[in-house]
Amino acid sequence: KLSQPVQDEATSDTYMHPYYEAIISLMLLNSNTTKPKHYWKRALVATRKRRVFRMYANGSPESWLPHYYLLEAEYAVFFGRRQAAIRYFTVANSMAAEGRYIATQALVNERFGRFCIRIGRDRKGLQHLRRAHGLFKAWGAVPKVKRLEEEFGFDRDMLLHESTTTVLEREFVGVAPPFD
Repeated sequence: KLSQPVQDEATSDTYMHPYYEAIISLMLLNSNTTKPKHYWKRALVATRKRRVFRMYANGSPESWLPHYYLLEAEYAVFFGRRQAAIRYFTVANSMAAEGRYIATQALVNERFGRFCIRIGRDRKGLQHLRRAHGLFKAWGAVPKVKRLEEEFGFDRDMLLHESTTTVLEREFVGVAPPFD
């Protein structure tokens, strides 16, 4: 009888569940859409799930560190630590590019762009949002692409000139451009 490989009970869904709970809680807190009565509940969920996900990231860094650094960036935004947030967004972006995690890199660029705009760095913010637009498009997230176009008024003709291939080639070279 052929021996079958032992299946690990922990799937990527198991690892991603605390990540999604934490990142959604932090994004809602950072967007100021959380009702006051749910504020501390969301903050507590984010803190607990962040701790759990940190263990997963330490156990398999090549798979989970880009996600972890995005989580840390959102946590830094929540606590008003701008420089730490910039550093974590930059590291998450670089690691997602190196690992070729298109969806993660698109989300990192979107969140980084929104953060930059919030702190008054509009040009840098729009640069990251355009990059996110191209990555979401390459990933096939058509509704997300349309939402970004509507929300930020990207000129469709301008975006057509910057092809998705060019954006992906530039992104997957490795390290993201430094924050200027």
